Amino acid sequence: MASNRFTNLRKAKLAADSHQSTAEPKEELSFNSTLIVSENVRRGRPRAKRSSGDFAQATAYVKKETYTAVKHILLDQKKEYSVLVQELLDRWLQQQK
Repeated sequence: MASNRFTNLRKAKLAADSHQSTAEPKEELSFNSTLIVSENVRRGRPRAKRSSGDFAQATAYVKKETYTAVKHILLDQKKEYSVLVQELLDRWLQQQK
């Protein structure tokens, strides 16, 4: 089998593990000393709109020049396109009542 970087990484890891086992043993944590994290606290990035159940993807065709002009303005305002569309749709719904 040809040697690749994953094979070399695996060999290096095995060598490091065997070297550690001959060194003085590290103190292991018991179940009582583990860190308890609240269920409400999530690590990492917040959930994106795509993975949220509160949002649905909607596709629309608009003129290229309109879309380009809107993108430039939104970049200047540091605003997302989906936020603009949501605001416009909410305003339209209010007018329909």
